[in-house]
Amino acid sequence: MAIMTDSLSKKRIGIMGGGQLALMLVEAAQILQLPTKIYCQKETDPAAKICGDRVIGSPDDLDLIKKFFSTVDTVLFENEFSPFDQYQKAAIGLNVEFCPNLNVMKTLSDKAKQKEVLSELNIETAKFTVCSDEKNLNEWVGDALKRFGEDVVFKWGSRGYDGKGLLISPKKTEQAAILSFARETISHGGRVYAEEKIPFKRELAILGCVSKNGEFANYPLVVSEQKNGICSVVTGPASKLGVDPQHEVKAIEYVRKLAEGLKIVGTFAVELFETVDGRILVNEIAPRVHNSGHYSQDCCKTSQFENHLHAALGMPLGEVSTTPFFGMYNLLGPTDPKCERNLSNTDFIAPFISPLTQPFIPPFPPPQIVDPDIFIHWYGKDVMMPRRKMGHVNVIANDHDQLIEKLEQVYKSEKSWYGSLAPDV
Repeated sequence: MAIMTDSLSKKRIGIMGGGQLALMLVEAAQILQLPTKIYCQKETDPAAKICGDRVIGSPDDLDLIKKFFSTVDTVLFENEFSPFDQYQKAAIGLNVEFCPNLNVMKTLSDKAKQKEVLSELNIETAKFTVCSDEKNLNEWVGDALKRFGEDVVFKWGSRGYDGKGLLISPKKTEQAAILSFARETISHGGRVYAEEKIPFKRELAILGCVSKNGEFANYPLVVSEQKNGICSVVTGPASKLGVDPQHEVKAIEYVRKLAEGLKIVGTFAVELFETVDGRILVNEIAPRVHNSGHYSQDCCKTSQFENHLHAALGMPLGEVSTTPFFGMYNLLGPTDPKCERNLSNTDFIAPFISPLTQPFIPPFPPPQIVDPDIFIHWYGKDVMMPRRKMGHVNVIANDHDQLIEKLEQVYKSEKSWYGSLAPDV
């Protein structure tokens, strides 16, 4: 644990959001003994269950948000799906800092803008075209199909995550379906763009962290496996799993370029493609703590969440060295609808494994794995739905074979867990 100076220990941390990322930021703040306050929508949100100082309100209630900003010194964000222009207005006249700053959040909340930033910074990414005139949407879609042919992916600039806001155009996709997809985001004030479909060997990810004092650190490059658009498994270090070590060198170069070009402060993630022809391309940027870095809670000297707080406060960044091998597996709600469960609103104890709380077994318990090298993190969500992130499991190992063996334990436990949720699954 970092040594907290008297002045830093009095800094009041505000977190916008109450989901699992906010939950883990609150946990990290508690470890660092930092006073923390969250702004979320429900008392039953995961972070609200362990953070006693909370404001329950709408993300559009700017009067309440302004009041919230006035009671904290530094504000962190759980995600980039927020009205940052309005937050700038709410912060006028207040002595509050944002990490990352609101201009960075506004820029990177638009994935179409991300592509433009990557191009400006000479960071290699897929070829793309952004719809700049919705009145000529039909013509733009036609041009994109001509330019990229069957190898095209249409994406929403905002509001897309975990496979939502993504349309991979198969051979017989009708132009009308593409237009409908594009209009859905345009109707909410977003933009749509198209990019070439990359023939990739695997997906990779890397975390960077920059302190407000300029100190830089990066976590190792990892292999990220997706299932139906949702991160499923993360393993690393990538350089020990058959990935060319030069790819990690290039990834770190990209992370540094983004940090310097955008003046990012805090932990952020860069998702990449390793192409079949041996290149490494940036796919997307997340200006916050990220699913691909959850392994850091148990596999690193300092987690991404702790370092995000270090960076925001100008503390020295913590050491990011890892165990020899590591993995992370997401626990998703089963796709069989019979497994859906609800908790009553009175169940306010967070049912995740944590040294900061007492274990609690809700109507749907987390998987049970007894192994000193396997760590279960349960989010305590009040509703389980198919493909919803309910928790994750971190694994540490001394060698590759042991990593595979430990992950197999996790897979078997998940299967048993599904069976306990619905006997006929």
